[in-house]
Amino acid sequence: TDGGASVYLTTPGGNIGSVRAELMAATRRSDARRLWDLSPVVHIEELPRTSVAASWNKAIQMTRDWNKPGYMGVTGDDVVFQRDTLRNLVAEADSHPDALFVYPRVMASQMFCVYLAKQAVFDRVGRFDERFFPAYFEDNDFCRRMRLAGIEPMPVDGEGYLHDVSSTLQKFNPAEMEEHHTQFRENERKYVAKWGGLPGHEIYDTPMA
Repeated sequence: TDGGASVYLTTPGGNIGSVRAELMAATRRSDARRLWDLSPVVHIEELPRTSVAASWNKAIQMTRDWNKPGYMGVTGDDVVFQRDTLRNLVAEADSHPDALFVYPRVMASQMFCVYLAKQAVFDRVGRFDERFFPAYFEDNDFCRRMRLAGIEPMPVDGEGYLHDVSSTLQKFNPAEMEEHHTQFRENERKYVAKWGGLPGHEIYDTPMA
């Protein structure tokens, strides 16, 4: 758009009302206005409930369809940015044209919780593997493929963010928790079958089908 960037937000089905409310509240906080100054136009698209990989792939396709240079930024609804988190990420990405994937160093063990990615990374690596359903190991798989493609994620110093770890799991009843563990174990099995070992212990450089 003229005079600034556009921000497109996607949210799982049923959450769009709460997302709009959060955005309205954010505009009234002085520490949030920096984001709005950088990106004055905000569009919200509600997606069907789906997997993490499918949601991220939808965002990749959306940014490609807009045909504008820039970054795809990903975060969760259980994350609170500190004052300069987004500004630091964008500034570092802008100053390092060869950096295709950047994330806050403060949470290096959770780099896929908050990150910026350039379209070139998806051109070289491909998209997220939707066979990891509904969540877990799609990020490890993508990171493995990035590094095999010679792309090293770049950590960014500065203020980070607060992450309410496992906030969704804390709301599960026993049956839901058991289903979660079953899905986690199944995705773990898929990852080992694909790469020959758990994250950090892979033996295949070419993924098995």
